[in-house]
Amino acid sequence: MADNAHFNPAAGTPANGTQVSSLSFFDVQLKVEDLEREQACARAVSDLNTLCLTLRTEIETLKKGGWNITLGPFRDQSDSRFAKALHVVKEENQRWRCAATRGAKSNGATVPPHVRSQNGSSNTIWAPPHLRMKTSSGFVTNAPHQRQGDANGVSGKSPNSKASASPTNNPLVTDGNIDTPETALIRQKAALARQLTPPLSPKATEAQVTSAVQRLSIPDGPWKPQPIADLPPPPPSLTSKTPSSENTTSFSSHFLRTHLGGNLWGPGLVFVPPPQPSILPDRVYYTCDPASDPHLPPAPGQHGAKLVPFFRANPEDSPDFDLPDAFNSTSNVPLFVLRSARYVYFGHYTQCRWSDRLDHDRMAQCVSPAVREHWAGWLASATRPAWVTEALRKHFFPEPAYGGALPAVAEDEGGSVAEDEMAVREAKVARDVKRYVEALRVWKKDADMKTNLIKADFVLEAFDQADADEPKALRLWWEYLECVDWRADFYDTLVTLQSRDPQYA
Repeated sequence: MADNAHFNPAAGTPANGTQVSSLSFFDVQLKVEDLEREQACARAVSDLNTLCLTLRTEIETLKKGGWNITLGPFRDQSDSRFAKALHVVKEENQRWRCAATRGAKSNGATVPPHVRSQNGSSNTIWAPPHLRMKTSSGFVTNAPHQRQGDANGVSGKSPNSKASASPTNNPLVTDGNIDTPETALIRQKAALARQLTPPLSPKATEAQVTSAVQRLSIPDGPWKPQPIADLPPPPPSLTSKTPSSENTTSFSSHFLRTHLGGNLWGPGLVFVPPPQPSILPDRVYYTCDPASDPHLPPAPGQHGAKLVPFFRANPEDSPDFDLPDAFNSTSNVPLFVLRSARYVYFGHYTQCRWSDRLDHDRMAQCVSPAVREHWAGWLASATRPAWVTEALRKHFFPEPAYGGALPAVAEDEGGSVAEDEMAVREAKVARDVKRYVEALRVWKKDADMKTNLIKADFVLEAFDQADADEPKALRLWWEYLECVDWRADFYDTLVTLQSRDPQYA
């Protein structure tokens, strides 16, 4: 029981040993309250400093002309109220510090400003209301474990005692600064000053964003290759004389081969080699099918593009033909597009840009399975042209590169090889070249056999292969066609020639 009494804070008589005195506990509690009040005052001073800095910044901005000033009715009441409120806060702060110093010297405790006596002295140690108890000598404060019941056996304060009437026991009275309308105005202005926002953006930004969104938005109509979409529309001088495809006369393929002549030179390109006669000054024209070229011009006089798997050297670059220097197989070429088993003249077209190769994504997005099957069947056909077979062999089975020694130049001829080493060097070059020729012979035999065994399935798989895969992937190419003219005299000539023979009607 002695041990229990020793550790029992509610025991009437402390047990033997040292026990924390009530005065020490109360002093610590008062010091904590003093620190809280000082922190509250420090925060108020910090708010005042922030407000002063904000006011100084606003004044400097006003001097530099950074604000748009709008004149209105003269109002000085707000400024005078603000000055008075600032003065009240300063006086209250100074009075509190002085009273706190006097109170600490007189009784060793700090008393809130609103409950101190006028003469600055007090014989009562101030404490929070819940720790005060009335005695015959006044209000005293005991630690919670030392409080006893009164004469009536009731602990705490009597509701009829003077303690309940003391201003310090008023639950509405706080230990900190009390806000007044003036101090509330100061806090409101300080809060507004901290909520700074950037200036409004100029109206030109909205126009720029709108323009950028319009450029990035999906255009109306079918998709077009970007170089074709970037071309300006045909001029009115061209569109005014271009009829619609429904109002034009179509031509049979037999009629075009008979009167225009020529042989298929490349995919869709027909060339009339000399000395065959031709009514075409440039001896070339296009015959294209939308089933295999879905991005052809949609109507006469419009721009478009065609697809090709491989390129053949242009007729003017071939040594087999004696063509004039002004001959150009890519400029002002008539285009005939297949519509309902007959060809419609769309105009004269020029390749306005070098070809671009489609990547894997464009092959999947812009080339339908039917188009890929068409080109796979054409490339794997047993009747394909010889130049197509050569292109397939070079693409899928390229010839080995030469890695042997190269002929050297002697020192007396300005080279770097000594005279006594030339014979050895030439012998090595001869051996390396012989080995390379033998490797080429073996490669050509093997490559020709593999090329002849290419099937449509192999080409379709090559369309889906990765660029870095093995065997090598196969991609299609764009040929961009820009309409530059629609010649009525050329069209009328074809219509006249066809009308003379009833078999072409």
